[in-house]
Amino acid sequence: MTSSGSNRRRLELLDVALSRLRRIWGRPHLRQVFTAHFGQAVEPGTIRILRAIEGLARPDQGLGEVATALDVEPSTASRLVDRLVEGGLVARTPCETDRRRVRLKLTGEGADFLTRARAARMATYRQILREWPARDIDRLSELLERLNESIERL
Repeated sequence: MTSSGSNRRRLELLDVALSRLRRIWGRPHLRQVFTAHFGQAVEPGTIRILRAIEGLARPDQGLGEVATALDVEPSTASRLVDRLVEGGLVARTPCETDRRRVRLKLTGEGADFLTRARAARMATYRQILREWPARDIDRLSELLERLNESIERL
């Protein structure tokens, strides 16, 4: 097989592996494993939204920055945040410097929820990777981060 042919085969194998991984992460059984560690069912996007809000760099950042972090339209981010505000996990307050903007902040309950969710995710990963050597987990993390960076540069 030529170099071009073997490279194409590598990319095909990568495509199959990434497609399979995406399907597996969406399986109900995997959500049940996470739910068992967390103690309650969680909407899939809730943790991503809470992490995005937690990661806001400045106190005057709000919905626009959350939308950017989630790669969604601002109106979609607003609807997603509304649910978390209603659930008591996020506080929305007017921005003092620009009344057209709102500030978003995790409530105490939201911060606790995110801490518990992280612990449940780590327990799930430990269960999934329990037979993996540490060096393989480290290498996988490095390669996934490298892939993410390449995708973002694209």
